[in-house]
Amino acid sequence: MTMITMIYILNATIGFSFPMNGAYIGSIVIILGIISIFFLAAAKQRNENLILLDKDESGYKKDHI
Repeated sequence: MTMITMIYILNATIGFSFPMNGAYIGSIVIILGIISIFFLAAAKQRNENLILLDKDESGYKKDHI
């Protein structure tokens, strides 16, 4: 959905008025940038131990023992 929105903003006359091929390429570059920022931030939080992977928060084991 984000890619479709980026294509529209890049291609529309009220946006940047890029040709359709340029809008596709530009949206792909923007989406890859957003994805890389997301994964870099996740890796940073994992390295700083802000994401707990070993702790069971569900309470499943307490209720069924």
